[in-house]
Amino acid sequence: MKTKQKNLLLAAVSAVFAISLFFGIGVKAAFADFSAPLDSVNLTMDVGASVRKNEPTGLRFRSLMSVSDYNALMESVGDEKTYASVSFGMLIAPEDYIAEYGALTAENVFGEDAKYSFGDTESEKPKIINVYGDAMKDEGGNKAFVGIMTNIKPQNYNRKFVGAGYIEAVEQSGAHSYKFATANDNARSVINVAQKAIEKGESDDGGVLADFTKYSALGGIVSDVWNGDKTARNAVDYKTGKISVTATESDLNIFLNRSVISENGEGYDYVRLYPKSENAAEFWLLPRAKGAIDVTWSYMPGELGTEGFKTGGKTLKYVDIPLNDPSVHDFSQYDLRLRASTKGQNITIEKIEYISLAQNLLNADNWDDYDGVAKTENATENSITLRGWQFGISAAYIQKVIESGYTHLRFDYTLQNKSDSATSGIFMTGNNTNYAKYYSNQNVARFDLTELKKSDGAYANIWMQGRNAEAWAEAKDMSMTVTNPVLFKSAETAKWDKGGRNSIYCAEEENGFIVLDTVSAGNDAHVLSTTEWWKKYADNPAAANVSQRTVILSGKYLYAGGNNRGAVWGGAGSPVSVIGGTANTEIVTEYMNDVLYSEENKFYYGLDSEGVYALNISEFVSNRNVHGGFSFTYAGKNQFKISTPNDDAGFRLVNINTADYIAKGYKYFTITVSGATQPVWLSDGAGSKEIGFSGDQNWTKTIDLTDSQWNIDNGYLVIQFGKGEKDVIVTYDFFVQ
Repeated sequence: MKTKQKNLLLAAVSAVFAISLFFGIGVKAAFADFSAPLDSVNLTMDVGASVRKNEPTGLRFRSLMSVSDYNALMESVGDEKTYASVSFGMLIAPEDYIAEYGALTAENVFGEDAKYSFGDTESEKPKIINVYGDAMKDEGGNKAFVGIMTNIKPQNYNRKFVGAGYIEAVEQSGAHSYKFATANDNARSVINVAQKAIEKGESDDGGVLADFTKYSALGGIVSDVWNGDKTARNAVDYKTGKISVTATESDLNIFLNRSVISENGEGYDYVRLYPKSENAAEFWLLPRAKGAIDVTWSYMPGELGTEGFKTGGKTLKYVDIPLNDPSVHDFSQYDLRLRASTKGQNITIEKIEYISLAQNLLNADNWDDYDGVAKTENATENSITLRGWQFGISAAYIQKVIESGYTHLRFDYTLQNKSDSATSGIFMTGNNTNYAKYYSNQNVARFDLTELKKSDGAYANIWMQGRNAEAWAEAKDMSMTVTNPVLFKSAETAKWDKGGRNSIYCAEEENGFIVLDTVSAGNDAHVLSTTEWWKKYADNPAAANVSQRTVILSGKYLYAGGNNRGAVWGGAGSPVSVIGGTANTEIVTEYMNDVLYSEENKFYYGLDSEGVYALNISEFVSNRNVHGGFSFTYAGKNQFKISTPNDDAGFRLVNINTADYIAKGYKYFTITVSGATQPVWLSDGAGSKEIGFSGDQNWTKTIDLTDSQWNIDNGYLVIQFGKGEKDVIVTYDFFVQ
């Protein structure tokens, strides 16, 4: 018995995978007499599969039968009964075999012209697993038979396998009959099953689930291989995270899947490859730019060796490919290609990482090496600590983030003077620029990066020096710990007029809030928007009656400083009112009623004293603000709350930026209404097509913006509420797909 099991395992391992015999005693002889069907019993597959966590680990499939059916079947077995013997089994095969060679049926597995082989038989036919035994066991009020595929090769962790349970009955005449279980969504990879188990909160004391899923993000990353000893299916080792292929003839090509890279790289700036070779390979990394007829053949040619990628006299351990720069590689259209020229040459990718330029600020290499400065990275705390009289962010880092399209930088920091007990302060400036900040009693620093590109085209570093906050001229030996770096792309606000005060920071940060930081910019510091930006709000075409046009502002202080009232605003380039009568640190809402717009008007946004304010200008504009009791307030990201007076006028909200979303490539708009007591109506602004919800007060609707009714000229949305509503919540979002 033990010898048979061992031989069977060795044979299976030498093929593609191995098995575990739960009740099994060997490999069945194959016969093709199907004269005695087992129509009286119901055998089904349990849905999906599960992970075996004990050694040997593997993927487990289970078939089920009712106790009554099982007992009735077993009562028909014995001398002078219908069957001489009955056994139960589980076939396990790669799902791709089913498509290529045929279904797991009695004829295809046990017939004279079978398409599959199993066990230790010598055959050129594709080999599958056949686990069998002479009984089922009790599980959860049913009878169950389990087949397990063990010792799965790491290259097969992401490969889907199918389990098919069956019953074999041997009649008194020696004829064999088969009953196959009803399928139940049984195609699974061990990665997929382990991920589901983790999501369900299954215990993983032995780390088996973690081991199977450690490199699950690499699933499908190899889309194709030309002239190599591996295919896209088995090029990835999911235990080590390596991709390794050797050329079987000249011109080896490996293609990395653009969709997988784009999905894994969402929110990052670069995909980082660590290429090397087991021998020495003449190597090319071949990105393809947007609109290019073919790959850029001159990009990064060199030699790939055991130490890394040799090019230009240097050996690189990794190569970064920008994710968001189609002039280098267009990940929206093309897979990324790697090439070696000669038979026998190997390409190995040790690992793949996704790099955030913001997080890279925490790497010591991106800070200048001033005399005496100590730089300490802390991966556990996700921070970097600098100590010395002076230190700074390198010009090379500034150049890289600006060239990647970022306009503003923010990071958290803590200070500690080491030389005495003076109050800690930090002076930060763009070296040889007019941008400078003095920070002491805050914990957040902000920089307008557009101020750091100098007139000669060079980039400034951000030079920093510890200071005595009570006497700014006194430099101090100190420590600064930096955490939570964030980069923003706010090209619109970077164009806004600062009135000559270069130290003003104004950027659209999270959740659409426009943050104004006037620290070190003096009193009455403000910005003026561009005319084009303000016109979208103040010249809303849906508000036919100008006297009813309203813009809704919501905001709060992040650092009030010396301010004693809210942010100052105005719609014609000069201050008109404030958002809140006090220095509010909670969000308050203000209405710009009866907005008049003249050509070249700009939005005014400023603070009385130095401070930091976050302002949200709602994408929705009301044209029914004159009625008493109307209320429209910010409730959260992409969410607002509305109440209406108890009259018969009806109330409308118009989304004025739908056209902008369409222009940017968004295709769908989702809106959810909750808390309404009357029907809520939805339509395009021209009223050409109403999407009504009569009698339905609470709903979610997805709108296809590619429909002909939505276009750049008629690209806004109208939502109409009934009278007397109170605290109706509207949540919305835009999607590309």
